[in-house]
Amino acid sequence: MSSSGLPVATVSFILSSDHTDESISNPEITLDMLPLDVHILILAHLPPRDIIAYRQVCRLFLRATQMKCVWMAALRRIAATQLFTELTYPMKRLTAKHLERLARLPRRLAKLIKHRNEEFIEPHEIRVLPACLIEADQSRLGIYTSGVVDSMYLAPGGRFLMTLSSDDVEFPDSTLFTMWDLGLNLQKGRPLLALARYLERMDELRLQLFFSDPEKIDTMWTISLERGLASTRILVHKVTLLPQIRISLFSWHEVPCSDPKTRFHVSLVPKTRNVVLSYNNNGKSYFRVWDFVQNQAALFVGLTSTGFEESSVFVYTDCILYAFEHRIMVYNLPQLQPLSRDTRLKEIRPALTVISPLESQNCFYVDYDRFSPLIPHLHSPTRLLAIDAFHLAILEVAESGLPKKKNFPNKVPILDDEDRDLVPITDARIFAALRGVYMDICDDKLFFLSLDHSSPSASLMDSKLKPDKDGKIDLGFVSTELRPPPGVAIASQTFSPLLCRHCILTPEGAVYILNY
Repeated sequence: MSSSGLPVATVSFILSSDHTDESISNPEITLDMLPLDVHILILAHLPPRDIIAYRQVCRLFLRATQMKCVWMAALRRIAATQLFTELTYPMKRLTAKHLERLARLPRRLAKLIKHRNEEFIEPHEIRVLPACLIEADQSRLGIYTSGVVDSMYLAPGGRFLMTLSSDDVEFPDSTLFTMWDLGLNLQKGRPLLALARYLERMDELRLQLFFSDPEKIDTMWTISLERGLASTRILVHKVTLLPQIRISLFSWHEVPCSDPKTRFHVSLVPKTRNVVLSYNNNGKSYFRVWDFVQNQAALFVGLTSTGFEESSVFVYTDCILYAFEHRIMVYNLPQLQPLSRDTRLKEIRPALTVISPLESQNCFYVDYDRFSPLIPHLHSPTRLLAIDAFHLAILEVAESGLPKKKNFPNKVPILDDEDRDLVPITDARIFAALRGVYMDICDDKLFFLSLDHSSPSASLMDSKLKPDKDGKIDLGFVSTELRPPPGVAIASQTFSPLLCRHCILTPEGAVYILNY
């Protein structure tokens, strides 16, 4: 690092560039002698926290950090990791102050949690999704109520929410899809807008994913499941954003499953439109990859299972890691097989099984460098945490270096440092937080959201997990509680650290939007 806190490589690159100005070629030049446009170029490579440190040097640096293009660049880097588009954050229409606020919200949340350790954090705004329909929707859909919300999903970026609702009297055997604009947490009192509604003539649908297309800026997708007695149907709905917002059924895929109580887990192959569905059937664990655009699939078979054991699926562009108790199975992704009514998929078995350094049968796994909320994994994790009640182990997912063949694994999970001891878990709150249903990155910290009785708990932990000079690792764990509105029970919840936004679905079907 340079004395100003900037990456040396960045400063060296700028100073060694081909400039005609004699002052630039002077080896004794200092940063404060550089023109404004060069400072802007430097700032384009820095995260928000370093931009704020940069502005504290002098007035020239302050002026540079107040330029709109600086904060647009910072938000675009965030958007690239979170995989949302500029239709979510309309940067060109926002002021420099609003752009700066958006880029700094995650750090603000991290400070709130750290400073309020063991205390409640109160939201500064509470809103409730309206249940009424406008006349145009009533006339177009032929219904007079939006029903009761059964499931919801907050898209990456934290602005758009998709809800699925039902009403056995008003629209029986059907499900109402509604896409909401929750705003950007820039001002209080902004109305919650229903951007589009679509009445699907199928009932008991449960929303699993809501995400932006990896290639088309004007397209988003929802994935939902319809449970049947002998099979489960995966439905894909397309959300077209331009020229007007519209929801439509795009495709569906039938999955044979004899047990209607089977639990399903849905994720994505990173930066693709390939859905991964994990489930248990007839005492065995399965997961299948389905390309819903090309209608192609592959089927993988795991271990004998009751369907209630702790398991995790980590998806890469060329393989899948299936973590089950103290084992991690590596499956190479083959070329997908075209689907038709008579297609029988060949069952693919693992190329390698790795034994976890934690031998506990109660071991579970999390991706600790995830940049996307909940499911799906919108990037491939480079490291995993293996956790039991007493220890934590860091596993690096490395390229195997072996020939690209089905009998050789493409990737291998190994100990991050074979000489490093397992990290002891001495705080019971850490184990509870890691088992929470939500994890994300917040200001370079691991962010966890879990539910303890009626109070949601927000926790932070160091994402670097680097040992000190004595070889010990300080997890830097802090935790606080988010206070929901009085008397509000939580059936499900989701959170966006980007916008400091907490969404709560109650057992009665009401949806609360809390901004911090």
